[in-house]
Amino acid sequence: MKKILFFIYNKFYKKNTDHAWKEFYGQAIKHEKARQYEEAIKYYEKALEINNNLHDACFKIAEFSSCYCFDHLKAIKYYFKAIKIKPKCLDTHTNLIYEFMDLSKRSHGKHIALKQEEDLYWKAWKYTVGDCDNKKAIKTFKEALNINKKSVLSFAKIGLIYKDMGDSKESIKYFTKSIKCYHSLMPRDSILRLYKE
Repeated sequence: MKKILFFIYNKFYKKNTDHAWKEFYGQAIKHEKARQYEEAIKYYEKALEINNNLHDACFKIAEFSSCYCFDHLKAIKYYFKAIKIKPKCLDTHTNLIYEFMDLSKRSHGKHIALKQEEDLYWKAWKYTVGDCDNKKAIKTFKEALNINKKSVLSFAKIGLIYKDMGDSKESIKYFTKSIKCYHSLMPRDSILRLYKE
């Protein structure tokens, strides 16, 4: 009996649903090529309603929501969905971190509480931009973290440096710490609800 049901599922239901999400996905790509990003988002969302395991669809919705629709909370929501599908995708982690950094600066300040920490932060930033000394920059950002162990931006910056150095494992490690700090600093923020969806 199980074999018969499995055969029917594969023959009819799965085939129809595969066709349906691919149709919506194809429409999304057409709208994307025509630079009709809001329409592309709608079709990517329709594809995800049928197949919720489409990393690229989540990534595109997040990217278009941020860059063209300026809906940063929606972008964050879909970057989280993309990370759940592909936890080791460095591009998704990087984009999510930039969303957090941007949201942090616009809505909640820099999360830098002490003057000493701020001085170290800017010193480290100068190492990355002026001297291009990544090791000194990481060391200085870590000194800032000794003062404020929940510095969203310091963790994020270390992650970005490791990304530039080609070390994706360390990069994702620090991006994850940055995101966890962001959550702990704003326990009632709507972003937490988006993450849990």
